[in-house]
Amino acid sequence: MYEFVDARLDEELRAEYPTADSESAVDVYRVRLGEAQAAHRAFVDAVHRSDQDAARVAWGELGGIAERWQAHPDFPGPGSLLAEAGDQ
Repeated sequence: MYEFVDARLDEELRAEYPTADSESAVDVYRVRLGEAQAAHRAFVDAVHRSDQDAARVAWGELGGIAERWQAHPDFPGPGSLLAEAGDQ
């Protein structure tokens, strides 16, 4: 899921950069990427601690970030989300 979010954020930045407002686009990218990285890191840490509740919360945060691209053809389906969560 994180890789999907990261790729979409990169696409958004490339679409907006360079423009007259490039600095703003980069700032937004950095904030959104930081949020995705924090959610991913929290998920991985929770899995390593075997804290299923914290893992679910972090996974939900990452999924919430990804929801804005639900119409994207590469959006991970429910089956792939469960598989990815099990791989962690």
